[in-house]
Amino acid sequence: MIEEFEKRNIYKDDPSKLSMVLKTVNWCSIKMRNQAVKALYGWTEIQDSHALSLLQHEISDSEIRAYAVMKLSKISNRLLANFMPQLVQALKFEAHHHSKLGDMLLKRSLYSSRIVGHAYFWALNSSLYDPYTFERLYLNYERFLFLCPHYRKEIFLQTKMNDLIIDINYVAVNEPNRTMKELRDDLNTKIDEVKAEFGYEYFVLPHIPYTPLR
Repeated sequence: MIEEFEKRNIYKDDPSKLSMVLKTVNWCSIKMRNQAVKALYGWTEIQDSHALSLLQHEISDSEIRAYAVMKLSKISNRLLANFMPQLVQALKFEAHHHSKLGDMLLKRSLYSSRIVGHAYFWALNSSLYDPYTFERLYLNYERFLFLCPHYRKEIFLQTKMNDLIIDINYVAVNEPNRTMKELRDDLNTKIDEVKAEFGYEYFVLPHIPYTPLR
């Protein structure tokens, strides 16, 4: 593994090899860490997916991770939303609850609540099952909801609709005598009740955020 790091100059023109080289670094060695940071800034310009690979758990240095966050902060809203599951996983590997990655994701989520914010909320929501990372992810989850009052109501509506679909699926599995028409009518009635409660004519679901449904 050390040999790969010693041969780093061979790979410096290949952006895809940067994360491979950095994974071989002994971050407890100040000398090796400084050499790694120096190599980073002498490397050929990395692309979006290469920046994402710098946030893996094997790369713990704060300066390296901050560099990756800086690169990712420049990508489009749609692409950032597409990367969101991996980025929320990367939050687990930060040294502290408060991080540059968390700040960047929050800022972009607030600026683009219906694209980035939607993906951020649901990626966090689906990761809260893990007791080892629950506190960190819940703090980010709570902070986003607190700071986006204009979008919070829509998120609650999405959550309610998602729960309705889960409930109707449970009924379909456990009450086989119910016909498809009965299940569909029951779901439509409940959907109309929720839309009336929230005052919305349309809604979106977590997995199809760009398609309004009635």
